[in-house]
Amino acid sequence: MKRAMEVLQHFNHQQVSNLLHSTAKLNIRDFACLERIQQQLLQPHIYTDLNAQDVSNSLWSLATLKISTVTFVQPLVARAKMPDVLEQFTSQHVTNIIWSMAKLGIVDTNLLHALAARALSEDVLFTFNAQGVANVIWACAKLGFKHRKLMGALAHLGAQPALLQRFLSQHIANITWGWARLRLPELDFIHALLIRLQDPKVLRSFNNLELANFTWACAELGIKDRQLFLLLAEHTLQPRIISQYSSVDLGFTSWAFAKASIRHEPLLEALTQRALRPEVAGTFNAQSVSKMVWAYGRLGHKHTPLLEMLAQQALSHSSSGQLRPYQISNIAWGMAALGYFHGPLMKSFSEQISRPAMLLACGSTDVANLMWAFASLGVLTPELMGRLQHRALEPTILANFSRQDLCAITVTYALLGVDPCEQPRAIRARSFGDQATSLPSMGVDNVCPEF
Repeated sequence: MKRAMEVLQHFNHQQVSNLLHSTAKLNIRDFACLERIQQQLLQPHIYTDLNAQDVSNSLWSLATLKISTVTFVQPLVARAKMPDVLEQFTSQHVTNIIWSMAKLGIVDTNLLHALAARALSEDVLFTFNAQGVANVIWACAKLGFKHRKLMGALAHLGAQPALLQRFLSQHIANITWGWARLRLPELDFIHALLIRLQDPKVLRSFNNLELANFTWACAELGIKDRQLFLLLAEHTLQPRIISQYSSVDLGFTSWAFAKASIRHEPLLEALTQRALRPEVAGTFNAQSVSKMVWAYGRLGHKHTPLLEMLAQQALSHSSSGQLRPYQISNIAWGMAALGYFHGPLMKSFSEQISRPAMLLACGSTDVANLMWAFASLGVLTPELMGRLQHRALEPTILANFSRQDLCAITVTYALLGVDPCEQPRAIRARSFGDQATSLPSMGVDNVCPEF
């Protein structure tokens, strides 16, 4: 590197970009050297000669080294948008640039649309390999870039037998995660990928993060194949997997099985024991607590020591104002469904929800679940009930109540001893019109895991 710095001023565009690429490959984070490489790369006579390969390699290098300096990244992004550079991009270049943008958190809609158009051209589209398909789908999801035509083309390409058999566990996990995060309804490609799991070597090669996120994605996509989930449970229970599960993995895995309505006792017990490990118990964030409590409530799996630990974690997050209304709703619902009462936590929840800003952020299901949970646990004061009822009667909330929501509210009034004739007319009208079922409401948040 020392010799390279001595002669750097004599490097041309390709040599500079190759030096940066080698630096990233070797994971050399020498910021003094990187600053000099930046200066040379952005010299007018070098910068204007940067071609597709140079831009692709340079952005990939910065993403790999986790360098998001605007003065370094933005000129490369601008160069990538130049017509004479865009028309040179291959499938590998497109993959590298979109992946780099996702890693660096660069949301440039114009560049993304230009890259999508380039990817869809015939001379590029049919040259994508399995990793390219997976990385582009993952990166688009990470950036929140929902390009239906590109996703459809990649799905059609990926479902072809010749390419399908080349997808490995990491590719399958990235694709399903991306598909779920983008909420794409077409599942033919996903079902084709699931066939790959019939190869024992593919399933065995999942690591803990891939398996947890793949499990979440399957549930989020509405896949309720019992045999698939039993297979996922079996592999999750392997010591090399479950022993590496983080609190985030535990939250998303338990949520997925609850969403799929599959109660697997050995898995739930293993998740419980892992959650109670000292190195894990103190690491639950608000999202993980919310998911795990809701899941155990949904599946009717009561484990008091676990609930005590999660209640303490929830209380800590509630006291510091880190819980969102839907998380409070799901935690309260899960604990009420299991008949578990934690006084300090419920007191904190009552105080949080009584705040106008928090109450205003509650959706229809949140309101219904909170009413039912607080009433079931005997902590629904007249003041809090008044606030929740007032929110429930707001037109936008009232119009969006589901049957389960209306049932939860009906049960709430029954628990409070309120005669049906004394219930608000608008709620009675909605309940009668929808003919609510006899099951209490169940909150399901839409937060997905990060890859």
